[in-house]
Amino acid sequence: MRRFVILFTFAAIGGCGEEATPAVVRERLSSLVPPVVDGAVAAFDKVKAAPGLAVLGRVLGRVDSMVGKPDAGKAGEPRRGSTRPWSEAQPSDLERRAEASRPNDNETAGQALARKLSDQVFTDAAYLGNGVYRVDGALRVEVTVDGDGLSFALLAGDRAPVVIDLHPETLTATVDVSQIPGDATVAEGLVALRLGSLGDHAWSATVSVHRAVRYQNSRWNVSVAKASPLASATVDFAAGTLAGTVDAGAVTVSAPWDGSVLGVQLGGVTADVSLGDALSIRRLGFGPTTARVTIDCATLLALDWNADAGRVVDFAVGVGFGLDMVTFGPRLGVTLEAHLAPLAAHGKTVPDWLADEIYDFRFGPAFALMGGGIEVLSEQLSIAARKAGAGLTVPAGTCVYGDALTAGEQPLIGRLAARACPAN
Repeated sequence: MRRFVILFTFAAIGGCGEEATPAVVRERLSSLVPPVVDGAVAAFDKVKAAPGLAVLGRVLGRVDSMVGKPDAGKAGEPRRGSTRPWSEAQPSDLERRAEASRPNDNETAGQALARKLSDQVFTDAAYLGNGVYRVDGALRVEVTVDGDGLSFALLAGDRAPVVIDLHPETLTATVDVSQIPGDATVAEGLVALRLGSLGDHAWSATVSVHRAVRYQNSRWNVSVAKASPLASATVDFAAGTLAGTVDAGAVTVSAPWDGSVLGVQLGGVTADVSLGDALSIRRLGFGPTTARVTIDCATLLALDWNADAGRVVDFAVGVGFGLDMVTFGPRLGVTLEAHLAPLAAHGKTVPDWLADEIYDFRFGPAFALMGGGIEVLSEQLSIAARKAGAGLTVPAGTCVYGDALTAGEQPLIGRLAARACPAN
Protein backbone atom coordinates (compact mmCIF):
# COMPACT_ATOMS: atom_id res chain seq x y z
CA MET A 1 0.00 0.00 0.00
CA ARG A 2 2.79 2.40 0.92
CA ARG A 3 4.52 1.68 -2.42
CA PHE A 4 1.27 2.45 -4.29
CA VAL A 5 0.89 5.80 -2.48
CA ILE A 6 4.49 6.77 -3.31
CA LEU A 7 4.06 5.85 -6.99
CA PHE A 8 0.73 7.70 -7.18
CA THR A 9 2.23 10.84 -5.62
CA PHE A 10 5.20 10.74 -8.02
CA ALA A 11 2.86 10.40 -10.99
CA ALA A 12 0.71 13.31 -9.82
CA ILE A 13 3.74 15.60 -9.44
CA GLY A 14 5.70 14.72 -12.53
CA GLY A 15 3.16 12.98 -14.72
CA CYS A 16 -0.13 13.69 -16.46
CA GLY A 17 -1.65 16.21 -14.04
CA GLU A 18 -5.29 16.80 -13.13
CA GLU A 19 -8.03 16.22 -15.70
CA ALA A 20 -9.98 19.36 -16.65
CA THR A 21 -13.39 17.94 -15.73
CA PRO A 22 -16.41 20.28 -15.56
CA ALA A 23 -16.22 20.41 -11.77
CA VAL A 24 -12.51 21.32 -11.81
CA VAL A 25 -12.92 23.94 -14.57
CA ARG A 26 -15.90 25.60 -12.91
CA GLU A 27 -14.17 25.75 -9.54
CA ARG A 28 -11.08 27.40 -11.07
CA LEU A 29 -13.10 29.80 -13.21
CA SER A 30 -14.80 31.10 -10.08
CA SER A 31 -11.43 32.15 -8.62
CA LEU A 32 -9.44 33.03 -11.78
CA VAL A 33 -11.89 35.09 -13.86
CA PRO A 34 -13.03 37.78 -11.36
CA PRO A 35 -9.60 39.34 -10.61
CA VAL A 36 -8.80 39.84 -14.31
CA VAL A 37 -12.22 41.07 -15.38
CA ASP A 38 -12.86 43.22 -12.33
CA GLY A 39 -9.38 44.73 -12.70
CA ALA A 40 -10.17 45.65 -16.29
CA VAL A 41 -13.52 47.19 -15.28
CA ALA A 42 -11.89 49.19 -12.47
CA ALA A 43 -9.18 50.41 -14.88
CA PHE A 44 -11.78 51.47 -17.45
CA ASP A 45 -13.74 53.36 -14.79
CA LYS A 46 -10.57 55.15 -13.63
CA VAL A 47 -9.72 56.22 -17.19
CA LYS A 48 -13.26 57.49 -17.79
CA ALA A 49 -13.04 59.59 -14.63
CA ALA A 50 -9.67 61.18 -15.48
CA PRO A 51 -9.94 65.01 -15.59
CA GLY A 52 -7.79 65.12 -18.73
CA LEU A 53 -10.36 63.09 -20.63
CA ALA A 54 -13.09 65.51 -19.56
CA VAL A 55 -11.03 68.42 -20.90
CA LEU A 56 -10.61 66.61 -24.22
CA GLY A 57 -14.37 66.07 -24.34
CA ARG A 58 -15.00 69.78 -23.82
CA VAL A 59 -12.51 70.72 -26.55
CA LEU A 60 -14.03 68.30 -29.06
CA GLY A 61 -17.50 69.46 -28.05
CA ARG A 62 -16.49 73.07 -28.80
CA VAL A 63 -15.12 72.13 -32.22
CA ASP A 64 -18.27 70.14 -32.98
CA SER A 65 -20.52 73.04 -31.99
CA MET A 66 -18.51 75.42 -34.20
CA VAL A 67 -18.20 73.30 -37.33
CA GLY A 68 -20.24 70.13 -37.07
CA LYS A 69 -21.27 68.62 -40.40
CA PRO A 70 -20.28 71.18 -43.05
CA ASP A 71 -23.26 70.33 -45.26
CA ALA A 72 -25.87 70.78 -42.51
CA GLY A 73 -28.46 73.41 -43.45
CA LYS A 74 -28.56 75.61 -46.51
CA ALA A 75 -26.13 78.37 -47.38
CA GLY A 76 -26.88 81.42 -45.30
CA GLU A 77 -28.57 79.44 -42.50
CA PRO A 78 -26.96 78.96 -39.09
CA ARG A 79 -25.79 75.47 -38.38
CA ARG A 80 -28.31 73.17 -36.78
CA GLY A 81 -25.80 71.21 -34.77
CA SER A 82 -26.13 68.21 -32.50
CA THR A 83 -28.26 68.92 -29.45
CA ARG A 84 -25.57 67.60 -27.11
CA PRO A 85 -21.79 68.18 -27.23
CA TRP A 86 -19.35 65.34 -27.78
CA SER A 87 -18.54 65.08 -24.09
CA GLU A 88 -22.25 64.45 -23.30
CA ALA A 89 -23.05 62.20 -26.25
CA GLN A 90 -25.62 59.44 -25.94
CA PRO A 91 -24.15 56.01 -25.14
CA SER A 92 -23.32 53.80 -28.10
CA ASP A 93 -25.13 50.56 -28.91
CA LEU A 94 -22.13 48.69 -27.48
CA GLU A 95 -22.37 50.62 -24.21
CA ARG A 96 -26.12 49.99 -24.01
CA ARG A 97 -25.62 46.25 -24.54
CA ALA A 98 -22.90 46.22 -21.89
CA GLU A 99 -25.20 48.04 -19.47
CA ALA A 100 -27.99 45.56 -20.15
CA SER A 101 -25.72 42.61 -19.37
CA ARG A 102 -24.30 43.99 -16.15
CA PRO A 103 -24.27 41.59 -13.18
CA ASN A 104 -26.86 41.78 -10.46
CA ASP A 105 -26.25 43.68 -7.23
CA ASN A 106 -24.82 40.60 -5.54
CA GLU A 107 -21.94 39.92 -7.92
CA THR A 108 -19.18 41.72 -9.76
CA ALA A 109 -18.72 41.71 -13.53
CA GLY A 110 -16.02 39.06 -13.16
CA GLN A 111 -18.22 36.85 -11.02
CA ALA A 112 -21.04 37.20 -13.54
CA LEU A 113 -18.78 36.14 -16.43
CA ALA A 114 -17.42 33.18 -14.47
CA ARG A 115 -20.97 32.08 -13.72
CA LYS A 116 -22.04 32.45 -17.35
CA LEU A 117 -19.09 30.36 -18.57
CA SER A 118 -19.85 27.69 -15.98
CA ASP A 119 -23.56 27.59 -16.74
CA GLN A 120 -23.44 27.83 -20.54
CA VAL A 121 -20.07 26.56 -21.81
CA PHE A 122 -18.29 24.23 -19.41
CA THR A 123 -21.27 22.06 -18.56
CA ASP A 124 -21.50 18.35 -17.93
CA ALA A 125 -23.54 17.97 -21.14
CA ALA A 126 -20.86 19.71 -23.24
CA TYR A 127 -18.00 17.60 -21.88
CA LEU A 128 -16.55 15.12 -24.39
CA GLY A 129 -13.83 13.77 -22.11
CA ASN A 130 -10.07 14.36 -21.89
CA GLY A 131 -10.61 18.05 -21.18
CA VAL A 132 -12.51 18.74 -24.43
CA TYR A 133 -15.83 20.62 -24.54
CA ARG A 134 -18.16 21.08 -27.51
CA VAL A 135 -19.12 24.74 -27.91
CA ASP A 136 -21.09 24.90 -31.15
CA GLY A 137 -21.15 22.51 -34.08
CA ALA A 138 -17.57 21.50 -34.87
CA LEU A 139 -16.13 24.15 -32.57
CA ARG A 140 -14.52 22.72 -29.44
CA VAL A 141 -12.38 23.93 -26.56
CA GLU A 142 -9.61 21.84 -25.05
CA VAL A 143 -8.89 22.76 -21.44
CA THR A 144 -5.68 21.89 -19.63
CA VAL A 145 -5.02 22.31 -15.93
CA ASP A 146 -1.82 24.35 -15.94
CA GLY A 147 -0.30 24.65 -12.47
CA ASP A 148 -2.50 27.11 -10.59
CA GLY A 149 -4.34 28.13 -13.76
CA LEU A 150 -6.14 26.88 -16.85
CA SER A 151 -5.22 26.84 -20.53
CA PHE A 152 -7.94 26.95 -23.21
CA ALA A 153 -7.21 25.94 -26.82
CA LEU A 154 -9.93 26.83 -29.32
CA LEU A 155 -10.15 23.89 -31.72
CA ALA A 156 -11.42 24.27 -35.30
CA GLY A 157 -11.05 20.86 -36.91
CA ASP A 158 -7.46 19.81 -36.32
CA ARG A 159 -6.25 23.40 -35.80
CA ALA A 160 -5.89 25.53 -32.67
CA PRO A 161 -5.77 29.18 -33.80
CA VAL A 162 -6.42 30.70 -30.35
CA VAL A 163 -4.95 29.73 -26.98
CA ILE A 164 -5.92 31.49 -23.75
CA ASP A 165 -3.85 31.03 -20.60
CA LEU A 166 -5.60 32.08 -17.40
CA HIS A 167 -3.66 32.38 -14.17
CA PRO A 168 -4.25 34.28 -10.93
CA GLU A 169 -4.73 37.95 -11.93
CA THR A 170 -3.33 37.38 -15.46
CA LEU A 171 -4.80 36.44 -18.84
CA THR A 172 -2.81 35.87 -22.03
CA ALA A 173 -4.50 35.23 -25.39
CA THR A 174 -2.38 34.14 -28.35
CA VAL A 175 -3.54 34.00 -31.97
CA ASP A 176 -1.50 31.85 -34.37
CA VAL A 177 -2.45 33.17 -37.81
CA SER A 178 -1.09 30.06 -39.51
CA GLN A 179 -3.75 27.99 -37.70
CA ILE A 180 -6.77 30.06 -38.80
CA PRO A 181 -9.02 27.77 -40.88
CA GLY A 182 -10.01 28.80 -44.38
CA ASP A 183 -8.72 29.12 -47.94
CA ALA A 184 -5.67 31.28 -47.22
CA THR A 185 -2.78 31.07 -49.68
CA VAL A 186 -0.53 32.87 -47.18
CA ALA A 187 -1.06 32.68 -43.41
CA GLU A 188 1.66 33.47 -40.91
CA GLY A 189 2.14 35.52 -37.78
CA LEU A 190 1.73 35.38 -34.01
CA VAL A 191 -0.23 37.99 -32.02
CA ALA A 192 -0.64 38.08 -28.24
CA LEU A 193 -2.74 40.06 -25.76
CA ARG A 194 -1.85 40.11 -22.08
CA LEU A 195 -4.09 41.52 -19.34
CA GLY A 196 -2.91 41.71 -15.79
CA SER A 197 -4.38 42.93 -12.53
CA LEU A 198 -1.41 44.05 -10.46
CA GLY A 199 -3.00 43.53 -7.07
CA ASP A 200 -5.13 46.40 -5.78
CA HIS A 201 -2.92 49.20 -7.07
CA ALA A 202 -2.67 48.83 -10.87
CA TRP A 203 -3.80 47.07 -14.03
CA SER A 204 -1.94 46.56 -17.28
CA ALA A 205 -2.56 45.51 -20.88
CA THR A 206 -0.06 44.67 -23.62
CA VAL A 207 -0.53 43.78 -27.30
CA SER A 208 2.40 42.27 -29.19
CA VAL A 209 3.02 41.04 -32.71
CA HIS A 210 5.71 38.46 -31.99
CA ARG A 211 5.89 37.34 -35.63
CA ALA A 212 4.90 39.61 -38.51
CA VAL A 213 1.37 38.95 -39.76
CA ARG A 214 0.71 38.09 -43.39
CA TYR A 215 -2.70 36.76 -44.37
CA GLN A 216 -4.04 36.45 -47.88
CA ASN A 217 -7.03 34.61 -49.32
CA SER A 218 -9.50 35.23 -52.13
CA ARG A 219 -10.96 38.22 -50.28
CA TRP A 220 -8.54 39.62 -47.72
CA ASN A 221 -4.92 40.73 -47.84
CA VAL A 222 -3.52 41.81 -44.45
CA SER A 223 0.01 42.53 -43.27
CA VAL A 224 1.17 43.86 -39.90
CA ALA A 225 4.83 44.42 -39.05
CA LYS A 226 6.44 42.75 -36.04
CA ALA A 227 6.25 44.82 -32.86
CA SER A 228 6.88 43.47 -29.37
CA PRO A 229 5.10 45.19 -27.78
CA LEU A 230 2.90 46.96 -30.28
CA ALA A 231 1.02 48.77 -27.52
CA SER A 232 0.95 48.75 -23.74
CA ALA A 233 -0.95 50.58 -21.02
CA THR A 234 -0.88 50.69 -17.23
CA VAL A 235 -3.55 52.22 -15.01
CA ASP A 236 -2.56 53.32 -11.51
CA PHE A 237 -5.67 53.04 -9.34
CA ALA A 238 -4.32 55.15 -6.46
CA ALA A 239 -3.14 58.02 -8.67
CA GLY A 240 -6.00 57.71 -11.15
CA THR A 241 -3.58 57.89 -14.08
CA LEU A 242 -2.87 55.98 -17.28
CA ALA A 243 0.51 55.59 -18.98
CA GLY A 244 0.73 53.98 -22.39
CA THR A 245 2.93 53.51 -25.42
CA VAL A 246 2.19 52.62 -29.04
CA ASP A 247 4.93 51.56 -31.46
CA ALA A 248 3.14 49.93 -34.40
CA GLY A 249 4.93 49.24 -37.65
CA ALA A 250 3.50 49.27 -41.15
CA VAL A 251 -0.05 47.99 -41.67
CA THR A 252 -1.73 47.27 -45.01
CA VAL A 253 -5.24 45.90 -45.49
CA SER A 254 -7.30 45.31 -48.60
CA ALA A 255 -10.74 43.74 -48.87
CA PRO A 256 -13.59 43.57 -51.39
CA TRP A 257 -16.41 46.08 -51.08
CA ASP A 258 -19.41 46.46 -53.38
CA GLY A 259 -17.59 45.09 -56.43
CA SER A 260 -14.43 47.08 -55.72
CA VAL A 261 -11.39 46.67 -53.48
CA LEU A 262 -10.88 48.98 -50.52
CA GLY A 263 -7.39 49.38 -49.14
CA VAL A 264 -5.64 50.99 -46.16
CA GLN A 265 -1.92 51.76 -46.13
CA LEU A 266 -0.48 52.98 -42.85
CA GLY A 267 3.23 53.47 -42.26
CA GLY A 268 2.82 52.93 -38.52
CA VAL A 269 1.53 54.55 -35.33
CA THR A 270 3.64 55.99 -32.50
CA ALA A 271 2.53 57.60 -29.24
CA ASP A 272 3.53 57.95 -25.61
CA VAL A 273 0.33 58.63 -23.66
CA SER A 274 -0.08 60.09 -20.20
CA LEU A 275 -3.56 60.69 -18.81
CA GLY A 276 -4.42 62.21 -15.46
CA ASP A 277 -5.27 65.83 -14.73
CA ALA A 278 -4.23 66.46 -18.35
CA LEU A 279 -3.89 64.36 -21.48
CA SER A 280 -0.43 64.32 -23.02
CA ILE A 281 0.57 62.42 -26.14
CA ARG A 282 4.21 62.64 -27.17
CA ARG A 283 5.59 61.31 -30.48
CA LEU A 284 2.10 61.20 -31.98
CA GLY A 285 2.59 60.09 -35.57
CA PHE A 286 1.40 57.80 -38.34
CA GLY A 287 4.61 56.42 -39.76
CA PRO A 288 7.28 57.73 -42.15
CA THR A 289 5.05 57.77 -45.24
CA THR A 290 1.73 59.19 -46.40
CA ALA A 291 -1.22 57.28 -44.96
CA ARG A 292 -3.81 56.33 -47.60
CA VAL A 293 -7.28 54.88 -48.06
CA THR A 294 -7.81 53.61 -51.61
CA ILE A 295 -10.48 52.12 -53.84
CA ASP A 296 -9.29 49.97 -56.75
CA CYS A 297 -5.82 51.43 -56.12
CA ALA A 298 -7.07 55.04 -56.57
CA THR A 299 -6.66 57.36 -53.56
CA LEU A 300 -9.78 58.26 -51.61
CA LEU A 301 -7.98 59.90 -48.67
CA ALA A 302 -4.32 60.75 -48.13
CA LEU A 303 -2.86 62.13 -44.91
CA ASP A 304 0.52 63.83 -44.57
CA TRP A 305 1.12 64.38 -40.86
CA ASN A 306 3.64 67.04 -39.77
CA ALA A 307 5.95 66.24 -42.68
CA ASP A 308 8.14 69.27 -41.87
CA ALA A 309 8.81 68.16 -38.27
CA GLY A 310 9.73 64.48 -38.45
CA ARG A 311 6.11 63.37 -38.94
CA VAL A 312 5.42 63.42 -35.21
CA VAL A 313 4.02 65.99 -32.80
CA ASP A 314 3.68 66.41 -29.04
CA PHE A 315 0.05 67.10 -28.14
CA ALA A 316 -1.57 68.00 -24.82
CA VAL A 317 -4.92 69.15 -23.48
CA GLY A 318 -5.39 70.44 -19.94
CA VAL A 319 -6.37 73.42 -17.81
CA GLY A 320 -4.16 76.49 -17.60
CA PHE A 321 -4.96 79.92 -16.16
CA GLY A 322 -8.48 78.66 -15.55
CA LEU A 323 -9.04 77.84 -19.24
CA ASP A 324 -9.18 74.61 -21.22
CA MET A 325 -6.04 74.64 -23.36
CA VAL A 326 -4.58 72.69 -26.28
CA THR A 327 -0.88 72.72 -27.12
CA PHE A 328 1.23 71.30 -29.94
CA GLY A 329 4.98 70.93 -29.76
CA PRO A 330 6.49 72.57 -31.60
CA ARG A 331 3.51 73.00 -34.00
CA LEU A 332 1.34 70.86 -36.26
CA GLY A 333 0.97 70.88 -40.04
CA VAL A 334 -1.45 68.50 -41.75
CA THR A 335 -2.28 68.05 -45.43
CA LEU A 336 -5.39 66.02 -46.18
CA GLU A 337 -6.31 65.00 -49.72
CA ALA A 338 -9.96 64.03 -50.18
CA HIS A 339 -11.02 62.43 -53.47
CA LEU A 340 -14.28 60.68 -52.56
CA ALA A 341 -16.06 61.19 -55.88
CA PRO A 342 -15.63 57.47 -56.87
CA LEU A 343 -17.97 56.53 -54.01
CA ALA A 344 -20.90 58.11 -55.87
CA ALA A 345 -20.76 55.18 -58.31
CA HIS A 346 -21.51 52.94 -55.31
CA GLY A 347 -24.66 54.82 -54.34
CA LYS A 348 -23.00 56.98 -51.68
CA THR A 349 -23.79 60.67 -51.30
CA VAL A 350 -20.52 62.58 -51.58
CA PRO A 351 -20.52 66.23 -50.38
CA ASP A 352 -18.79 68.73 -52.65
CA TRP A 353 -16.18 69.58 -50.05
CA LEU A 354 -14.94 65.97 -50.03
CA ALA A 355 -15.33 65.11 -53.72
CA ASP A 356 -11.97 66.49 -54.85
CA GLU A 357 -10.05 68.82 -52.55
CA ILE A 358 -6.73 69.25 -50.76
CA TYR A 359 -6.79 70.81 -47.30
CA ASP A 360 -3.86 72.35 -45.45
CA PHE A 361 -4.10 72.84 -41.69
CA ARG A 362 -1.39 74.74 -39.78
CA PHE A 363 -1.69 74.99 -36.01
CA GLY A 364 0.64 76.96 -33.76
CA PRO A 365 1.80 75.94 -30.32
CA ALA A 366 -1.16 76.90 -28.11
CA PHE A 367 -4.94 77.50 -28.04
CA ALA A 368 -7.51 78.15 -25.33
CA LEU A 369 -11.30 77.85 -25.18
CA MET A 370 -12.49 81.42 -24.79
CA GLY A 371 -16.13 82.47 -24.64
CA GLY A 372 -17.86 80.61 -27.46
CA GLY A 373 -14.71 80.28 -29.56
CA ILE A 374 -11.07 79.23 -29.53
CA GLU A 375 -8.31 81.77 -28.92
CA VAL A 376 -5.05 81.45 -30.88
CA LEU A 377 -2.41 82.13 -28.22
CA SER A 378 0.82 82.10 -30.24
CA GLU A 379 1.60 82.07 -33.95
CA GLN A 380 -1.24 82.14 -36.44
CA LEU A 381 -3.68 79.40 -37.35
CA SER A 382 -4.41 78.79 -41.01
CA ILE A 383 -6.78 76.54 -42.93
CA ALA A 384 -6.82 76.38 -46.73
CA ALA A 385 -8.75 74.50 -49.42
CA ARG A 386 -6.36 74.60 -52.37
CA LYS A 387 -8.66 73.80 -55.28
CA ALA A 388 -11.44 76.07 -54.06
CA GLY A 389 -8.92 78.85 -53.48
CA ALA A 390 -10.43 79.44 -50.04
CA GLY A 391 -8.63 80.00 -46.77
CA LEU A 392 -8.82 81.33 -43.24
CA THR A 393 -5.99 82.88 -41.25
CA VAL A 394 -6.41 83.64 -37.56
CA PRO A 395 -3.63 85.80 -36.06
CA ALA A 396 -2.28 85.21 -32.57
CA GLY A 397 -4.44 86.89 -29.94
CA THR A 398 -7.56 86.48 -32.07
CA CYS A 399 -10.41 83.99 -31.64
CA VAL A 400 -12.01 81.68 -34.21
CA TYR A 401 -15.77 81.19 -34.01
CA GLY A 402 -18.46 79.21 -35.76
CA ASP A 403 -20.14 81.27 -38.48
CA ALA A 404 -23.20 81.03 -40.70
CA LEU A 405 -22.43 79.69 -44.17
CA THR A 406 -23.29 82.13 -46.95
CA ALA A 407 -23.82 81.44 -50.65
CA GLY A 408 -20.62 80.75 -52.55
CA GLU A 409 -18.47 80.00 -49.49
CA GLN A 410 -16.40 76.83 -49.22
CA PRO A 411 -18.58 74.55 -47.02
CA LEU A 412 -15.89 73.76 -44.44
CA ILE A 413 -13.97 77.03 -44.19
CA GLY A 414 -17.08 79.19 -44.57
CA ARG A 415 -18.37 77.94 -41.23
CA LEU A 416 -15.47 79.56 -39.37
CA ALA A 417 -14.63 83.23 -38.81
CA ALA A 418 -11.86 85.16 -37.04
CA ARG A 419 -12.98 87.84 -34.60
CA ALA A 420 -11.65 89.68 -31.57
CA CYS A 421 -11.69 87.66 -28.38
CA PRO A 422 -13.98 88.76 -25.54
CA ALA A 423 -12.44 90.91 -22.83
CA ASN A 424 -11.46 89.06 -19.67
